[in-house]
Amino acid sequence: MERSPKTIVVDASTATKWFVEETDSDKANLLKTAHESGLLQLTAPDLLVYEVTNALDFNPKMTIDDLVHSTRRLLELDLDLVPPRADFIAETARSCTGNCRERNGSSCSARSAENGAYPKHCKYNSLAEGTSDR
Repeated sequence: MERSPKTIVVDASTATKWFVEETDSDKANLLKTAHESGLLQLTAPDLLVYEVTNALDFNPKMTIDDLVHSTRRLLELDLDLVPPRADFIAETARSCTGNCRERNGSSCSARSAENGAYPKHCKYNSLAEGTSDR
């Protein structure tokens, strides 16, 4: 029985590093290479395409041609892009907002300064938990 590759959820900051040299671009590129070789399956909310394109558009080193090429390349990576679902959004919004407000009085839009990880109850982690049965 052949095993499916492990699924990893990536966010826009990771995917942007595939197209511009930033801190930890080498680590981001290892994930991309593993995905391209079939060792990992990368997944993300479908909004990632717009977030990455926007981030690249604001990079002063990016030309229009670079932006078009990078966006095409992103789409060619065949990421598992997950469209929004009302039930998923409602559940993660309730969980995330409730947990963060209990902890610090605000929503959890920021990742941990210590390790860059999202809080366990946030949307990216909820997406990861939802893909664990794939």
